[in-house]
Amino acid sequence: MIWVAWRQHRTPLLTTGGLLAAIAAVMTYHRFDMLDYLSRCAVTEQPCAGFHDRYGGYLQLIRLVLLALPALVGMFIGGPLFARDLEQDTHILSLTQSVGRTRWWATKLLVGGVPVVAMMLALGLVAAWALAPVSELAGFARMQHMVFEIQGLVLGPYTLLGLAVGATAGLLSRRTLPAMVAAVVAYVVVLAGVGVGVRPHYAEPVQAVTGVVEQGSDRIHHVETDVDRAQVLMVANSYRDQDGNPVAFSWGCLSAGAAADCPQRTGPITEVTSYQPASRFWAFQSIESGIFAALGAVVLALGWWRLRRRVW
Repeated sequence: MIWVAWRQHRTPLLTTGGLLAAIAAVMTYHRFDMLDYLSRCAVTEQPCAGFHDRYGGYLQLIRLVLLALPALVGMFIGGPLFARDLEQDTHILSLTQSVGRTRWWATKLLVGGVPVVAMMLALGLVAAWALAPVSELAGFARMQHMVFEIQGLVLGPYTLLGLAVGATAGLLSRRTLPAMVAAVVAYVVVLAGVGVGVRPHYAEPVQAVTGVVEQGSDRIHHVETDVDRAQVLMVANSYRDQDGNPVAFSWGCLSAGAAADCPQRTGPITEVTSYQPASRFWAFQSIESGIFAALGAVVLALGWWRLRRRVW
């Protein structure tokens, strides 16, 4: 059964392996090239003003590629994994050769899915290493949205979920195209939902006073802190009065003629910033990896449960 599954899926597996190896090679080359460029800037004591002109296009392209890869794997490998056999009725031959449903399901996942998840996990670690030289640049800091998702441990579990949805949708619908669409839609929806609604709350946010608005002032006075907003995951901004109580405040309250629409102030208002520091990157990677791995396992279990009860 393993040999049959390998013969069925070797072309997409080898193609995917070659593509991921090429992406890893490109990232490795650019890591050393960026390090060399930055070191020459440091020696000449000149600001690296041309860095974004030289590498900006590459960084945006690699971001898009790594964001899309889990969805594409779920679409083109997970979607047809079972659906193609069910569409063409070739599963009947396997199930009449002393191969049970569970063994057929597990073998196809083992041969057609596990290697891809492992390769994507390795690619995520390579990406974290290759992108380290730009991890402190504005717009590419590790904790920022659409940067956190393209490196580290999470690429493997993201791929697992996409593949699991595609494979299970194929078992349920018995059609390849709906399974491919389901893999992409589920990946995008879950990734966006977790990134915006769940990730900022993996740990209690750190709070820091980052500004003060004095009564009668027309501007905010910023306070010296160690909060670099370009490097952290911002959670929320809030405003408090001199007694520490939350107050409603907006920048419109500082404009002329807005006093009637704003709450009366009897003292300074402090701006409190809540954020997740960059030092929590690997901890958050581990938490998010566990979430997506668990979701993928649940989806796969649903497919196995449905397979056991299907009447062919």
